[in-house]
Amino acid sequence: MQLQFQLTEAEHTAAQYLFARRSPGVKRSLFVLGTICMAPLVGAAWLLHLGQLTPQLAGCFFALPIAYLAVLGTWLPLEARNAWFYNPHLHGPMEIRCDADGIDSVSESGAFRVAYRDFDDWFEDEQFVLLMRTTDAFYIVPKRAFATPGDLEVLRGWFQRARGGAVESPAAADAAPVLSDAAEVAEPDTLWKIEFQLTEREALAANWLRFRTLWRGPIGRIANLAIAFLLAQCAYSIYQNPAGWPHAARPLVGLIVIVGLLLLAARRHTRRNLRASGELDGPTVAELSRHSLRLRRRSGWQRIKLSQFQKLGENSALIVLIQPTGHWHTLPKRAFQSPDQIDVLRQLVGRG
Repeated sequence: MQLQFQLTEAEHTAAQYLFARRSPGVKRSLFVLGTICMAPLVGAAWLLHLGQLTPQLAGCFFALPIAYLAVLGTWLPLEARNAWFYNPHLHGPMEIRCDADGIDSVSESGAFRVAYRDFDDWFEDEQFVLLMRTTDAFYIVPKRAFATPGDLEVLRGWFQRARGGAVESPAAADAAPVLSDAAEVAEPDTLWKIEFQLTEREALAANWLRFRTLWRGPIGRIANLAIAFLLAQCAYSIYQNPAGWPHAARPLVGLIVIVGLLLLAARRHTRRNLRASGELDGPTVAELSRHSLRLRRRSGWQRIKLSQFQKLGENSALIVLIQPTGHWHTLPKRAFQSPDQIDVLRQLVGRG
């Protein structure tokens, strides 16, 4: 079965709303974040009851709930708009080929193949089918791309049979070919090829490295300004009333607790995504050419154009390649045969 389509911005935004409505991960994250951000209201009410709520403390306590409501109202539209703006390949034609085992996709950004058993879920409404790769990553298939309703039923049947039918034995899964013959053909300009097995510790460290890399951007600058404002509020309260510094420091202590809880939630969320993606289930083969990076795993393969990588994060042990969509790919430095291979990657991604 072959599907060809070209998404519009309105369709992309509608698919993002479908994802937000149906995804348990988004609902869970919004609930946890909302509970944490609304908690300062309880502290403000208690201080008001004791008669100790000063204007400075009120500003600190109400900053988080107001910020949460602002994020809740603007996050999804801005997220959809940014994803559309920073991913020009979404504007072009796409082609998806489906068979009984999985799907192949070809677009301007590259290509991939994923087996049905390695998808996390299937979301559907009147317009779209969303194939969930992890709790954050999904592929959009508009229903108008199907020639007949029967084609959609065939794809749904393949997906349900692979997800809920007979489970393939681990030995058979390891022996099953991941790539088609066409994908196995090496590109003539291959520069290097490495093989590695990512550990959970490395994957979690890569997520933290990604966070620190993105923090240097506009989001990090805005967050730094908010933290500086809170510190200034606390310092001003202590300056006005030095004897009342324990009360003035409460918002700062609350911020530290909230940040700690958010980091723990992010760590748990990352572990859940790692289990769903299959990234830790077996070895990964990475192959670099002058125009693309190919990643092959037991669960499937990807070919990503180097122009699709927005940032390169690096520390002494890991390299993280970040796409505008927020997805990232981790390459441990221990897998490289020489530092020259790393230099070539830096230069081609534009960070050398």
